[in-house]
Amino acid sequence: MIEEISNYNFIELPDIMLNNSKNAKYIQLLSDSIIKYYYYTDLKKDIVNIFRKFVYSKYLITKKDNFNLKSNTNSFELLTKSNTINDKVGDYIEKKIDLSIWSKDLYNILVCLSYRLTYEETTYLISSFFESKSEEEISEKLGICRKTLYKIKKSCLVKIKLEFDKYNFI
Repeated sequence: MIEEISNYNFIELPDIMLNNSKNAKYIQLLSDSIIKYYYYTDLKKDIVNIFRKFVYSKYLITKKDNFNLKSNTNSFELLTKSNTINDKVGDYIEKKIDLSIWSKDLYNILVCLSYRLTYEETTYLISSFFESKSEEEISEKLGICRKTLYKIKKSCLVKIKLEFDKYNFI
């Protein structure tokens, strides 16, 4: 588990996930009955939105900001002003910290999830959500037909949903 997420973590995540899924033993695709119970038509859209936020967060949180926290006003002036002042810098820092914590948590969830995915599911996840490849390109990459990829896709999406449900991400 990482404590602080960096550009290196974002870059290395797909390789870490693939290595974890290669080394995981006895992992299989989910059965059709489990998939039917959890799978819904907008599941991929929901997961894509989370991954999009995660991928874009690397541009926001990995840039180091150095804020000078010294104030030019004395403490008496701060006490006499009303409490309704908008603190834009404070709000920005708060949002950035929240995004950093959320991204770190999601990163750790994805690393743990990679131990529960088959190699094909992990390849689908990385190709689809990180590399934005089409299903045709993914099936060619894996050397499988579209029907088999469809089973892998559904199993992968349900496993992601179940993992995200544990941590209230969906």
